[in-house]
Amino acid sequence: MTIAREEIFGPVASVIPFDTVDEVLKLANATEYGLGSGVWSSNVNTVLKMVHGIQAGTVWVNCYGMLDPAVGFGGYKNSGYGWKGGQSMIEGYLYQKAAYINVI
Repeated sequence: MTIAREEIFGPVASVIPFDTVDEVLKLANATEYGLGSGVWSSNVNTVLKMVHGIQAGTVWVNCYGMLDPAVGFGGYKNSGYGWKGGQSMIEGYLYQKAAYINVI
């Protein structure tokens, strides 16, 4: 199914019927991209399985597009390059140093 495999910038929502959560995970991960994804569910166990199973840099649950600069943003597979924002990005601009001083 093309819409489930291509990286579409939109506003686009695809609604695809499914029978099992495993079927949904297989479909969601059958793409060469993995920037962001969204899950809508009131079942906490389903949400956790989807969050851990989806190969994407961001998984929004019962919302979409919310960002926090302190958290950062990045993709999996062929989506983006590296992680942007958040502590991990800031650390890339910092240098560590160790000093050993023997006081006589």
